[in-house]
Amino acid sequence: MAGSKLYLYTTEDCARFGEARGRGGDVEFPPGVHDWTDVLDCRHAPYTDKSLAENCEIAHHVRKHYILVGEEQISKETPTG
Repeated sequence: MAGSKLYLYTTEDCARFGEARGRGGDVEFPPGVHDWTDVLDCRHAPYTDKSLAENCEIAHHVRKHYILVGEEQISKETPTG
């Protein structure tokens, strides 16, 4: 996952909120995102097996405002060509 771009999606409507930056083992969130208390990290199993919409629903249910995903998760859902 090194070098992967990280994205935040809002759990309310599953819209892209912005990018996050990975620094070592930590993640730097954009303004407006307080810290991990706001975010469900969906970069690992079992979340990688679910769609963005499914992850947003799970995160919303546990009162998280955002999901964090890697670019490879987005590319799985976005048809190319």
